[in-house]
Amino acid sequence: MKDTGITRYIDNLGRITIPREILASHDIMPKQKAEIYVEGNDVIVEKPDVDAGVVRRIDPLGRLTIPREVLNRFGLKCSRKGVKGSAVRFLVDGQKIIVRKELDELHE
Repeated sequence: MKDTGITRYIDNLGRITIPREILASHDIMPKQKAEIYVEGNDVIVEKPDVDAGVVRRIDPLGRLTIPREVLNRFGLKCSRKGVKGSAVRFLVDGQKIIVRKELDELHE
């Protein structure tokens, strides 16, 4: 597993922006669909299989909406007026894009 060193914040609609270079390296383009699922303490994003579970479309800006139940399970907060949302870090492992809550927030 490789840590990309990239951190993003969850916006007010529960979206994260996946960096374009990560999307491109996983052969996922904006407007395509991506599968989202939970594996241990991580949210996994990857190209969907035929039997995919939760599938969302990546918008033209590379944003992906994380299902509310996943946000709640991990205690991830959406941004609101004047307050940043939770910070998440991107890791990659094979064809998986791993979204993990930023370590600083784990100790709050």
